[in-house]
Amino acid sequence: MKQHLVCLRELLLGDLKEEALDTIDRLIGSAERKGALKSNTGNIVVDALVNHGWLEAVEKKIQFHVRLDSVPEAAIPNSELSIILGNALDNALEPSRYLPEGQRAIWVEISYVKQGLLISVRNRYKGELELKGGRPKSRKEGRGHGTGIFSMEKAAAALDGTLTIKTENGIFDLEIWIPCGQGRG
Repeated sequence: MKQHLVCLRELLLGDLKEEALDTIDRLIGSAERKGALKSNTGNIVVDALVNHGWLEAVEKKIQFHVRLDSVPEAAIPNSELSIILGNALDNALEPSRYLPEGQRAIWVEISYVKQGLLISVRNRYKGELELKGGRPKSRKEGRGHGTGIFSMEKAAAALDGTLTIKTENGIFDLEIWIPCGQGRG
């Protein structure tokens, strides 16, 4: 991943915007964008990740429900926000593919609660959830898989936040709360 970022940085520094966008589209697997949720929270990271998650959900025939408050750009550093929200959405999309089409659903809520930003991502899953060290074990094999929740915990802790996981009746509920106060910037 670091090599891709180095390449993208050089393309952007060289004012090669089109080449950079082509590279990004290849990396994330985007071909043509046929519509979009058009998340407009005022935070480019939130909007980009939620819109991308919505597109993936549509392609995989997953219901994608959102409730998003406005998120000021400086509420949470972009790097941590990308780790937290990106992994949360990826982790919700993955198990949904194992469900029959009519049962696939993800709920994303981003709101201000108790002087902090609450990111809640819930999804249905099939079967028993296997835990390893208090975290759900990844179904994927190989190096680098199963580190998403660890990365989210680390990012939340760096911001003095919390990460909570609950499971009940086939619903996986992930909540991340980051202290920031509405309008902090």
